[in-house]
Amino acid sequence: MVGIQVFSFAVGPNDLDLFPEIEVSPGARHAFETTPSGVLVGAQLMQRGGWKVGQRLPLQAARFPDKTGSMNWACDIVGVLHAQDTRSGGFCDRLLLPWKTFDDTTPYNRGQVGWYVVEVKDVNEADRVAQRIDALSSNSDDETRPQSEHAAIAHWITPFVDVGLMVGSVMGAVFFTLMLLSGNTMMQAGRERTGELEVLKTLGFSNSTVLLLVLAESVFLLLLGGVIDLLVASVLIPAIAAGSGGMLNLPAWGAGNGLLGCGRLLSSGALVGVVPAWSAMRLNSVAVLRRCMTSHHVDGSLTWTAGTG
Repeated sequence: MVGIQVFSFAVGPNDLDLFPEIEVSPGARHAFETTPSGVLVGAQLMQRGGWKVGQRLPLQAARFPDKTGSMNWACDIVGVLHAQDTRSGGFCDRLLLPWKTFDDTTPYNRGQVGWYVVEVKDVNEADRVAQRIDALSSNSDDETRPQSEHAAIAHWITPFVDVGLMVGSVMGAVFFTLMLLSGNTMMQAGRERTGELEVLKTLGFSNSTVLLLVLAESVFLLLLGGVIDLLVASVLIPAIAAGSGGMLNLPAWGAGNGLLGCGRLLSSGALVGVVPAWSAMRLNSVAVLRRCMTSHHVDGSLTWTAGTG
């Protein structure tokens, strides 16, 4: 039998009161509070492990042995954790066990608590409540540090992977590459079509019209790839948020995100195309024709040919 990795948390009896987004049946809640070996298992974890309520579940700890030194733990599944929203379903892939059972079983805990979860009635009083809690543990070996729920989760994940740094680095590299390639493409296109732009001017197109045509081409190139990326992101972001079980606090995707992305694509396209567009507007027909005309000798005779670019 192949085992699966399980992330477990030892919680107090009233811990579920502070997470209304997690649904537990009253019977399972009562069994969890009255059964020392009882555990609550997330719905996703239950499905992944193929377990059932009432099943005896053997676990092998990675860090905390029991009082005999054994790393083998045994518990009884008394209920299932369900999430009202898949984006906030972090506990649906976790296992909860009573803190008292954990503290009584392993000698390494010695009554210690990792964090306290506090809910304030008035959010404007959060700072004052945090200061009063800090005052209780000031000048002790274990001083508290208040954080919001999202900040606490981010702090817990950071030792494993600095998500902010990783995402910022990747996005910065992608943006720089996008701007570099787009700018190079537009500059190359402008050089290759110098003759065509001069033909437009000869036909009566004004400098401002030529400027707008080159800018429009630059914006179109960025929109062509950017809109496809936005469509892919609109599918991947909700899927990743749901798949992570709420551990990755990704923003909800909506029409506003698409409009913001299109706006940034428009501004980036204009920024990339401003230099080649300005160069195209300032083209001089006589100078261009002089550069395009090339002279060469054929059988000792002087021949003039008109180049196309």
